[in-house]
Amino acid sequence: MVYNQGFSFMLFLEKTLGRSTIKGLFNDGRATTFSLEFYDYFQERTGQSIVRLYEQWIDSSRQISKRQVPAEPTPTKTLWDRGFYNSMPKSSPNGRTVAG
Repeated sequence: MVYNQGFSFMLFLEKTLGRSTIKGLFNDGRATTFSLEFYDYFQERTGQSIVRLYEQWIDSSRQISKRQVPAEPTPTKTLWDRGFYNSMPKSSPNGRTVAG
C-alpha cells in the first residue's frame, strides 16, 4: 500500500510543480550533502512547503475517494463469520477448488 501512496503523491507533485521541477529536485539533490534539512531544501527549490503540499494531496485523495464510492452501496450479506480473511487464495493443483 505504501508504494501506491508514494506513487500517488509523486504524481500529485508532478502535476502541481511540473516534471522539470521534480527532475531538478532529484538531480540537484544527488549532488548535495543536504546541509539543509530536506524540508528546507524543498522549500528553497520550489517555493512551497512539502508539508502543505502533502496536506493538499491528502485532501484531493479524499475527494477522489468520495467520488468513487457509490451513494448507495450494494448490500452485502456475511456468508461465514468464523475464521480469517484470505487475501491471497490459491487454486488447488487440479484448478477446481480453492486451496487454503
